[in-house]
Amino acid sequence: MSQARTGFSQLALADTPNAVAWARRHTADVLRSWRVPPDTIETAKLIVSELVTNAILKFPPDLGQRLLTLRG
Repeated sequence: MSQARTGFSQLALADTPNAVAWARRHTADVLRSWRVPPDTIETAKLIVSELVTNAILKFPPDLGQRLLTLRG
């Protein structure tokens, strides 16, 4: 029987143009360290890009930092 890996990671994102790139990079680094398959990492990076972009575009910066949380 295989055991599921569990982990937790957070990244505070500033309201800057490179926030999406940082979120993608962080996601890939964390998922690689959790030994997630490469194709799944690519899919996760795409999803994170969309979510972070939407958060930046739709919510005013005066709400504070955006926090990317990964749990596995």
